[in-house]
Amino acid sequence: MTRGILEVLLIAGCDLKKAHFFGKRNPYVIIKYDYHSRTSKIAQGKGPHSRRKRVWDETFTFDVDYPDAELKKDHELKISFTVMERSHSCCFIKDTFIGEATVYIKDVLSLGAEVGKAAIRPTEYRVVLRNKVYHGEIRVAVSFRKVEDEKDQDVEDGKKVQSLINE
Repeated sequence: MTRGILEVLLIAGCDLKKAHFFGKRNPYVIIKYDYHSRTSKIAQGKGPHSRRKRVWDETFTFDVDYPDAELKKDHELKISFTVMERSHSCCFIKDTFIGEATVYIKDVLSLGAEVGKAAIRPTEYRVVLRNKVYHGEIRVAVSFRKVEDEKDQDVEDGKKVQSLINE
């Protein structure tokens, strides 16, 4: 079994569906790997296309025990991104599901376990709504670094000090 650090860089979202008819957009993302989850901050609109593009620019890390291929099925080696919209504080409405995107990471984990590190460069992934229609996309980068011993693991509260993706 190989131990390592999985780093997920949530960069931006574009053309995400607006869940509420009133108020501004307040999208955030719940990132799940295995049985662990992390929640992003609310994305900010930046630049001339701020109504279409929302920026997170946030990094999340997960401790990973990469098993032999026989122990886990391919479809279990994935990162799920659930895009939600925060309800307005003046209302008693729950946060609203916008859509989901999935990144399969078997190749990144197996290559990283073999050679020490591997990455998926920033890539757009389509967001699938509840009715199975695509609406918008999120931009994400993923990396995996094999860890030789416990002192190499520098993860606290799901955030890592030094980025692996930018190496």
